[in-house]
Amino acid sequence: MDGNIKAALDIGTYNINVVIANDAASKNIIGYGESPSIGFKKGMVSDIEACAKSIRAAVEQAEKMAGVRISSAYVGFSGSEIISTNIISTLELNQPNKEISSSDIQLIKDSCGTKVHTEEFLIIHLIPRDYAVNGCWGIDDPTGMVGSNMELEAHLVRARVAAIRNLYKALQRAEIKPMELLFTPLVIAEQLLEQAEKEIGTMVVDIGGSTTGLCWYHRGKPWLTTSLPIGSEHITSDMAIGLRAPMSVVAEIKSNFDLAEIAASAEEIEITGLSDHQLKRVSGQLVKKIIEARLSEIIDLIQTSIINYGQGVTPTELVLVGGGSKLKGLPEFFSQTIDIPVRVADINGTAAQLLINYGVQKHAKKYQKDEKLLKKFKSTFRSVINRFKN
Repeated sequence: MDGNIKAALDIGTYNINVVIANDAASKNIIGYGESPSIGFKKGMVSDIEACAKSIRAAVEQAEKMAGVRISSAYVGFSGSEIISTNIISTLELNQPNKEISSSDIQLIKDSCGTKVHTEEFLIIHLIPRDYAVNGCWGIDDPTGMVGSNMELEAHLVRARVAAIRNLYKALQRAEIKPMELLFTPLVIAEQLLEQAEKEIGTMVVDIGGSTTGLCWYHRGKPWLTTSLPIGSEHITSDMAIGLRAPMSVVAEIKSNFDLAEIAASAEEIEITGLSDHQLKRVSGQLVKKIIEARLSEIIDLIQTSIINYGQGVTPTELVLVGGGSKLKGLPEFFSQTIDIPVRVADINGTAAQLLINYGVQKHAKKYQKDEKLLKKFKSTFRSVINRFKN
């Protein structure tokens, strides 16, 4: 695979999407593929072989369009049992005025990981929130600074080990090596939100099929990242049971239903496409009640997450994304219930495109940092050589 070729694969509840780009900016998409998410349920791999075939089908479709073969990709998932925590770790540098190196930074990151290490969960993301040198916080990158000790506040996102191992096995059978495994809601939040929104404390709510991902930014960096075990398919299932109609029929009703327009009067909705070909009428208020009951459960879980992790702080705004956010009247219902400003955002493309952007930007930052260190090393080396010459 050409060094300029980048690929991303996003595994969702209903579909697996693959995009291939051929430039460093990751904007020139040359291939796209999509296949149903068979073998993937409730945010986890339920059948390794079936999941691998679904991945392979999407990959081959994208490869055919792009005219290239790919062997690796940034892989995004929105699985269940995602937890996060914020850790502060300290590193004594053992010298009064030691210059902080990249190895020192890696060492303090490793110590953050050690503090939360368990056999059940694996670290997916470790994101520095803030550094301190000799007790002075507010440092973005302490590389090259001098001090006797360094502190790091980091945001760690973890997933259940068994689920990640099964995902890796499916990718291996599909002949795709993950360049990096990414929690899609976090990537969406990183790419979607403006820096000012991250600073004031905005939470992205990614309503998927079987799960709802949360990523809450506070003081410019992720503060809470988690996954709730409820998504839009639970609303569809509730409607199928309550209206006694097939999932495909109620899914169509849901897509056209507007929570904000159903009045208190006995407005009726026609249900067609039933197996007995009969026309059925149901109360619009009944449909509204079924939908709002499940939405209220999602909101309760969001509020519980805010209380448990917010340390007395609440988000200043909720930004709804994902397939479930397309329900008409949803932001109005959320804002009335949760008493926080709410808006729906369009991610302007597929999640797989955002995964490529995230991965390329992260790689570019590391490359620039390595280049900076290399130049500094060369400068130091030249000064030593010149000293010997003199």
